[in-house]
This record gives sequence, structure tokens and C-alpha cells, in this order.
Amino acid sequence: MLIRIHDLHSILENNVSPDKVKSYKEGLLREIKRIAPALQAKVGFADMRSVIDAFLFTHAALIGLYYKAHPLAAVAKLLEEGELSELRLDFAPSLCLMLKGSFDGILQSSPGKSSE
Repeated sequence: MLIRIHDLHSILENNVSPDKVKSYKEGLLREIKRIAPALQAKVGFADMRSVIDAFLFTHAALIGLYYKAHPLAAVAKLLEEGELSELRLDFAPSLCLMLKGSFDGILQSSPGKSSE
């Protein structure tokens, strides 16, 4: 599923009725709100906006990093050795680093936190 998930938005926007898209998005929001208390307790997110941001940032990180860590064969070959190998990303450690930064930023910008 992850391999084609980047196509989801364009497929939904072009091939599904607005009512179905709305229903899908409402279901997604319901699920986020259902798991929000557990995320708030475990991670310390202060409010629903923080939980929604965490979900959206995680989704974006998964999609973006998957394609950077698993490029097309021609690009992968270029990144195998030499100077260009410095541009290669490993998925799991990169995802952890990206999510840590995102979650830390969300926690710092939560209501009641100083932005300094």
C-alpha cells in the first residue's frame, strides 16, 4: 500500500465524488480523534490540533522518505558508491529522526509552551 499511497490524493480528487471523499476524510478524522487520548497520554501532546499535526506529519514523512530511501533503479545505481552515495537515505533511521524533530516541534509549540 505504501508504494502507491502518494497517488491517493490525486486519485481521490479526480475519480471519486466529493461526497465519498468527505466521508473518507470524516472517517479518518474520527479515527484520529479516537486514538488522540492515547497519543496525548503517551507522547504528551497538549491538544487535538497537536495530535492531528503529528498524524499528518507522520503521513508526509512516510511517503516522502519511502521514495527517497527506495529510488528508481537508475537513481539507486547512481547512489550506490562514490560521492553521490552521500545522498542516499536509510528509511528507518531517517524516519525516526524526522519524526523526533516533528514531534519535538509540536510539543514545543503546544499551548502554554514558550517558543523561545
